[in-house]
Amino acid sequence: MADDVQSSPADTPPGGPRADDDQLRELGYRPELRRALGGMSSFALQFSTACFSGAIVVAFLVGFGQVGPLSLWTFAGATVLQVVVAFCIAELCSAYPLAGGVYQVVTRQAGRFLGWQVGWMIQIAHFASVGLGAVGLTPLICNWFGVERLSHWQTVGVSALIILATTLLNLLRVKLVALLNNVGVVSELLASGAIVVGCGAAFLFFGQPHRPMGFLFTDAGVVQGSVVLPLIFSCLLSAFIVSGFDVSGTAGEETHNASRSVPVMAVSANILTLIVGSLVLFVLMLGISSVDGTLNSASPVKYILAPILGTPFATAIEVLAVFSLFVNGMVVQLAGARVLWAQGRDGAFVGARLLKRLSRERVPVTGVLVSGAIALLFIVYSAVFQVLAAILAVTWALSYAASTAVGIRSRIRGSLPERSFTLRGGPFWYIVATIWSLMLVAFLIYQDPVKVGCGTLGVIVIGVVLYFTAHARDERAPEEAVTPPRPVAR
Repeated sequence: MADDVQSSPADTPPGGPRADDDQLRELGYRPELRRALGGMSSFALQFSTACFSGAIVVAFLVGFGQVGPLSLWTFAGATVLQVVVAFCIAELCSAYPLAGGVYQVVTRQAGRFLGWQVGWMIQIAHFASVGLGAVGLTPLICNWFGVERLSHWQTVGVSALIILATTLLNLLRVKLVALLNNVGVVSELLASGAIVVGCGAAFLFFGQPHRPMGFLFTDAGVVQGSVVLPLIFSCLLSAFIVSGFDVSGTAGEETHNASRSVPVMAVSANILTLIVGSLVLFVLMLGISSVDGTLNSASPVKYILAPILGTPFATAIEVLAVFSLFVNGMVVQLAGARVLWAQGRDGAFVGARLLKRLSRERVPVTGVLVSGAIALLFIVYSAVFQVLAAILAVTWALSYAASTAVGIRSRIRGSLPERSFTLRGGPFWYIVATIWSLMLVAFLIYQDPVKVGCGTLGVIVIGVVLYFTAHARDERAPEEAVTPPRPVAR
């Protein structure tokens, strides 16, 4: 699969903010957000969404606990398919570089009902991700202070403080958030690089004992019975980490040359996550000294690294990973707030007049506050990490399945507007992405039909009720605000 990045003089001139704002007006909106993000900041947004080192510190057992070392291969295989989805979403966001990401795409290509539902599911995925990150960070941070066992409400309390911190930071200037995001990416790369280089050097040059290569092709005794379902369920690790493909797209109205830089940087970030993530898992699997000890550890990655690199170095890596995951929560929360703001601007959400308000620094304040509140509700609903991870993955996969399904029709009809990023063989890859996303939804709901299935159903029902409540009002709808895009040859 290859992508063809093309420049169109009419739509994506090499100029700066004026060209971006002209394109925004062509799509039916006046510039309201502050364009403060460059290409690297766009890359950092998407890479922070994956946040592999932070995610693997809290979610290592999501894969390893199912199939042992085989989770390396399920992660790599599932992530390749996730990258296919990323390519498709990147093209759609290139066509519509607007706040709201795929909400805007689906609304304009398939009508406001489906578009609204996709936007709602994306928001829920963002908010569940914030709650999930907070729940994952809580035991690690508490462990630093000697607290090893937490009750449900203690977990909720500490997680709420983490969510409060990300909320307060998101209310500040966009440039400050972008700066913290860039620092988070550096922390992420340092942590991942230290694991790969440190373990590799210890194995190759310092005689540190490690597992043989054959160990990677076994379940290490983790699986009891058939391996088929555990293999499928272990794909949750990839679905949890490599997702949120339009997070940088939701910041399209704040990014310079968004039609080009957003998709290119988004795809680059996801491919880098595939490479770095596979390498990190590879050396971690080789470094496992005790399978039972790893399975029973409150911090399995630190448990693996401490005998290899020393406890102080392993702790330093964990601190970097925790910081990068904290930044991830901040980034994802603001992305969800941007979708809420976009729906408020379109008069497509209850309380639209409040949601579309911006602070003096052009931050969607109401969206940030609402996102923090909903993230807190998620951790009250379930402070169990695996349940939140599954709800997160299902809502993201379901929204992207709808988006790529719409993309199939749009590519076949040639109804997407001119764009700077075009996916060769587009319809085929959109079909692959749609099938994979739907399979992922089915797998994850089957794993826990009560908590995950009922939780997802509840999200859908609430979304339908909110939609008809919002549109019962005589407010400006997205379709009335949209200047019909110019179709181009597919």
